[in-house]
Amino acid sequence: MELIEFIEALKDISKVADNPNIIEVRMADYAPVVKPIYKSNIVFITDIDEEATHK
Repeated sequence: MELIEFIEALKDISKVADNPNIIEVRMADYAPVVKPIYKSNIVFITDIDEEATHK
């Protein structure tokens, strides 16, 4: 999926949701989405906060 398609899908979801400000985003395995990371023209959606694990 292209990044623009993903963003548009999220926008569509936010339009039909009753209160998008309180919707939590999770991965399919119910892991919380912590941070998107961009590397080599790919966006990785992660459940790990790399900054917190390197402290």
